[in-house]
Amino acid sequence: MSEFKQVVPIFKINEEQQIVYGKALVPDREDCQGDTVSKSDVEKAAHNFLMNLQKAYAELLTKGMSTTKASEIGFMHTVFKGVGGFGYVVESYIDPEGSWVLGTKVTDSKVWKMIKDKTITGYSIGGTGVRIPTVE
Repeated sequence: MSEFKQVVPIFKINEEQQIVYGKALVPDREDCQGDTVSKSDVEKAAHNFLMNLQKAYAELLTKGMSTTKASEIGFMHTVFKGVGGFGYVVESYIDPEGSWVLGTKVTDSKVWKMIKDKTITGYSIGGTGVRIPTVE
């Protein structure tokens, strides 16, 4: 398994509602390691992220927690790595080009300031995958 990371710019900001929109993962675009992700793998990644987020939420509720922040973006990072919890996915879809687009409501004032100051300028997605050599 190889790790990958792809950074994609925010393309829309709704100041009033503190929502940012961006392509979380773009097919056939080289990542930081020179690898690409197919359209079908972009769709799988988007669906798996949302399914796993809901599974984590359901798991917490079955453990007797009446409230949780499991639906927050970064929740899985909070559980597994100790970071995250800065907003919520309010929109998620695959656009006509096959990119995974997210709308994120930002609830953390520090993160929102960083977006407005252009310290944060996009989505960054990381993961693991199997590297398949291309034939030229």
